[in-house]
Amino acid sequence: MDYLEHLAQHGAEPIGSLGYDAPLAVLHPEGQSLADYCKESVAVVTNPALDRDRETEHFNTQTLLGARPATPYPTQDAPLGYRELPHPFLLSRRLLAHFMPPEAIEQACDALGARTLESLPTLFRTQTLSIAQSAEESLAECLNRLAQTAVQAVQAGAEVLVLDDTLAFEEGWLPVDPHLALASVDRALRETDGANGHALRRNCSLVLVSGGLRNLHDLIFAFSLGAGSGQVLSDSDWLYSTMNQRVTNSCISKDLENDKVFRT
Repeated sequence: MDYLEHLAQHGAEPIGSLGYDAPLAVLHPEGQSLADYCKESVAVVTNPALDRDRETEHFNTQTLLGARPATPYPTQDAPLGYRELPHPFLLSRRLLAHFMPPEAIEQACDALGARTLESLPTLFRTQTLSIAQSAEESLAECLNRLAQTAVQAVQAGAEVLVLDDTLAFEEGWLPVDPHLALASVDRALRETDGANGHALRRNCSLVLVSGGLRNLHDLIFAFSLGAGSGQVLSDSDWLYSTMNQRVTNSCISKDLENDKVFRT
């Protein structure tokens, strides 16, 4: 409508931009996501859009999960402490179970070459850290506690840290910007050396599970801040899971089908 109104009033098309031309987050009167402060300022258009022969490495989505090798060129007899994934996304059996049977989830994982969030403990020494803020602590105290817990976990041998904000939906807890929590953990691990003299960050991967990841921009921003992999819990996924649990617990009439509750 804005386009048509401008065309009718001025007899010319409005001047646009290939970059982000919405209002800046820094000028918004309310709090904004950390990702909203970082926007693309220029868009590069190529023809063809992707050159898979000459630009393969630029568009490679391969991800390594786990501890990095101790040397740049490990020998064949060195223990393999990491796994290669074709893309940096994990599936969730818990959420997919609402939509498809277990065998279909297995087929989806095989077709996509993906791992599930629930399979990580069987592959790595995994520890889950809540990135929710207690109502009794400040944001600075929460981030400091989270960073210290992450360092202690990796020092104790954790190979994968799962940063999860699910607890933020519970009473007495507050949500923390997932990117801010991720950056705090990544920085703390980079600034702390392990027994081998290398930063602890090389000894683990970070997996982000958050309802605050809204779009592709948020995902790419998370990867740039240190996420090795991500599993997106969108608002609709959380709503469906919550409503399904309440139906199971008889808080809502079981005559209502899950699909109808979700659509409502």
